Amino acid sequence: MAGTLEEERVNSWILDYSYQRAWKEFSSTNNIDLQTTRDFIQWIVTQPCMITTERKQKVQILLFLCRLSDGSDHTTRYSVNSDITALEEALKNIDSIEPLVGKKHANCLESMRTSVKKQAVLVCCRADDFEAGKDVFKRLWKKPSSKEENVLNKLEKQVDKNAVENLQKVIASNDKDHSYIKFNTYERFLKKSVEYLSDIHDSFSIPYLLQQAESYEKNSHMKDLMKGTIKFSNTEIQHYMTSNDIKTLTPKAQQNLETKLQRIRETKQIQESEIEEMEISVNNNNTESDETEPEENTSRLRKRRSGRQTSTPKKFDNGISDDESGSEKISPLRKRLGLEAESSILNPRKGQRIPWNYTESRDFYKQVKKHGVGNWSKIRDELHTFRTNVQLKDRWRCILNNESLIAKLYKECGKM
Repeated sequence: MAGTLEEERVNSWILDYSYQRAWKEFSSTNNIDLQTTRDFIQWIVTQPCMITTERKQKVQILLFLCRLSDGSDHTTRYSVNSDITALEEALKNIDSIEPLVGKKHANCLESMRTSVKKQAVLVCCRADDFEAGKDVFKRLWKKPSSKEENVLNKLEKQVDKNAVENLQKVIASNDKDHSYIKFNTYERFLKKSVEYLSDIHDSFSIPYLLQQAESYEKNSHMKDLMKGTIKFSNTEIQHYMTSNDIKTLTPKAQQNLETKLQRIRETKQIQESEIEEMEISVNNNNTESDETEPEENTSRLRKRRSGRQTSTPKKFDNGISDDESGSEKISPLRKRLGLEAESSILNPRKGQRIPWNYTESRDFYKQVKKHGVGNWSKIRDELHTFRTNVQLKDRWRCILNNESLIAKLYKECGKM
């Protein structure tokens, strides 16, 4: 979908900011929230924008982080009748990032690729699905060709060899509590992935929207300073006296600002000297008066020092205070976009693909067992799901074609 130049430019700014927000969220929580951040990402990546190499990298990293968020469940699929797990899909994003970043980050991407391949097998074994683990192992750890072996250096060959040997031992053991699985936890894998990508992330420029926000705050600060509506410490005054912001003003404006700053400094010095005199007075009174008098003087001194009055929350006509009125709020992003709390930016009923996890598949299987194949409307009402009858029908066909999944469902819920 083509857009005007202005729309493409604004969408580019929003994309850069969305990436920054998603990266910050993933770095702190090891996850990208499905109902807020990811909805917004899915919307912005479909909009026309000004394409640069940096933005191509950002889009691939965003997709990669979403795959990692889903990767802990080895039954997650992004397309019908596919055996490819979420982490195997993540490897495709690494392949797309590699030619964009060049040789500078080749080593960290290769380390990350090895880590993802290893974890793709371990998540299957961790779920006690060793048959699926064997299938993933065969797909990802095929013996490299002679040409690929020449490209790999000695260190990479040794790392791959060690990983293959350890994974084979885990699969042969059929033990989901194997020490190698416990050591290579999924949380540790996610933190390691952030470390691998940090060098690439740090090479990106600061998003334009954040630059403008910072500039706006600085300009607002300067306007308040010119009006004399804010007070500064001596350190802050000195900073403004020597900052580049003042040097860029006209000579007359700079002189007016320096005059205001000097008055602020003199007023502050007078206030400090008065406080010192009060402290001396209080100390003298302590030796001559009884115990109640110095307490009164001290309280007056504290009141003069602080110069503040306790403010009470504003009350509206209905008797609810500011603090109480904000207790039940929907997501700020949804409120700005005029959406209800339970809605999403991309309506799941209108094309958004939400992957099936094992719990949802198990509940679906139980309802099919209860109501019979073909009664999709009744099953849909029982599940209270947003998925359509056609999607339920496709999912049932996908379950029947997935031998490892249907075997697990038979074992847990019984055969039809």
